[in-house]
Amino acid sequence: MVSVTDADAAHILGIVPVAAADFVDLGGCHVATLRSIGLGLRAADANRSIYVAAISRGAGTYTAAGVSLRLGFI
Repeated sequence: MVSVTDADAAHILGIVPVAAADFVDLGGCHVATLRSIGLGLRAADANRSIYVAAISRGAGTYTAAGVSLRLGFI
């Protein structure tokens, strides 16, 4: 369960679910690609920061560097 305060929730730009069916097994790893999701990102006027959070609901055992998230901007 994730708990987000109302104050923090006001700044959430969107949620992008990644389903198990989105992943491809490459032998030593699994990769999911979601393209053209149509989610615009804009930092708050007071700064230039955008924070990203990822939640794994699976029962996997991950190392500190075992999960990567790559974002592309155009």
